[in-house]
Amino acid sequence: MTKKLVWAVMVLVLVVGGGAYAYGSELPIFDILYSPEQQEVRQVQRLAREFPATIGAYSLYARGPEKIQIRKECPPSEGGELCYRNVTAEYRQVEGNKIVFVHVSKAANGNSEAWKALVAKRATTGVVGAYEIVRVEKHELGWFPLAKYDFILTQEGLRSVRADGLESYSYPAKATDANPVTAYFIETYPPVLASRPIGDE
Repeated sequence: MTKKLVWAVMVLVLVVGGGAYAYGSELPIFDILYSPEQQEVRQVQRLAREFPATIGAYSLYARGPEKIQIRKECPPSEGGELCYRNVTAEYRQVEGNKIVFVHVSKAANGNSEAWKALVAKRATTGVVGAYEIVRVEKHELGWFPLAKYDFILTQEGLRSVRADGLESYSYPAKATDANPVTAYFIETYPPVLASRPIGDE
């Protein structure tokens, strides 16, 4: 009887402990234990780790409770609706008025090639440093990373505070890989090496 009781207690400890680990774990496989709202929060918290709190003289800025925003977008395409998940973070110069928005995208339902083709169609190609890049506008620098994500875009600009206390943004300069935020994401998620001679476009 005592032996059975010991085994029962051990099994109970393992079940309770395992359940507590699974519920407390941040691994995506355990998301099914949570409500859809909690799953979204868990996803944001996991993705936020990929955005350092500081990069050079820039710090990650929060517009709300979370420092990154995730949204699903479905722009029209020739083949119908093409959806992707876009993660956005804003970095602000600590002592200055420069800002950098970082957009990290992943196509939904395995439509990576269609998503890349849509981006490429709307952008112009070029070379920065040793890498192939694309631009939609001059203040934007985008690329197709070799792994993990389908597309990354940085937008470099300036922030100012108006007389009414609200902020406004302007984008007067051409984005380059000289900005530490852009450089960090290029180094962390490198694009394809340029096939033509190296030189800034």
